[in-house]
Amino acid sequence: MTSSVTLLPAEPSDIPTLITISHAAFEQDTHTRFKALYAGYNHGEGMSSPLSSWINDTSKGAVIKAVSPSHEIVGWAAWRYINFQPTDAPPSPPSPTKTQTQEDPFPPPPKPPSNPSVPKIKHLATLTDAAMTHYSSLLTPPGVRCLILMGINVAPSHQSHGVGSSLIRWGTRLADEQRVYTWVSSSHDGYRAFEKCGFREVGRLELSLDDFVEDEGVGEEKWGEYVWRYMRRGVGGV
Repeated sequence: MTSSVTLLPAEPSDIPTLITISHAAFEQDTHTRFKALYAGYNHGEGMSSPLSSWINDTSKGAVIKAVSPSHEIVGWAAWRYINFQPTDAPPSPPSPTKTQTQEDPFPPPPKPPSNPSVPKIKHLATLTDAAMTHYSSLLTPPGVRCLILMGINVAPSHQSHGVGSSLIRWGTRLADEQRVYTWVSSSHDGYRAFEKCGFREVGRLELSLDDFVEDEGVGEEKWGEYVWRYMRRGVGGV
């Protein structure tokens, strides 16, 4: 379904609404629910500080909101500019190379050793943080020009209506204009939306969440495998 939303820069006064959307968008995400149960994590509250920072420093990026015809904010995306500004004159197109037309996978992150004295939920956080550090360093080496999708959230009532694709394409159009690549760390279920917009997986962290259950008596469900995908889109989606 084609989206009819209008894309606008988010304002500080929008932050409470953006937090509510983010919390609702990730309410059914397995990793988010796992952290909420075993670590008291609140996804909405966790977005408050980053959103404030992103919205109030437009020199480093942009937070774009999707507004419905009824003037309701129904989604948002946060982008970070690395070594470029949208007003820059784009560089001359370079000669095609293998790195521009094929996304080779990166080596997997080294796994920190487990420590029996450390709670399993904290070890899970150590693993996910280490993977983010590992892939961030490979995807954003010093001096490179690129665009990072820091986060994207669509209200559940407006998912599968093209809102997410519209928000992603705001960034990919900018990336193509500036001739920079784009990358994102995708949640378990989010990767299909990125694939539709030209992103390809270049690395992943795959874990069984059941391995990090501390107390077998807390909750009865099986959590299963969760995959964090690191995805890259070259200039023009190649």
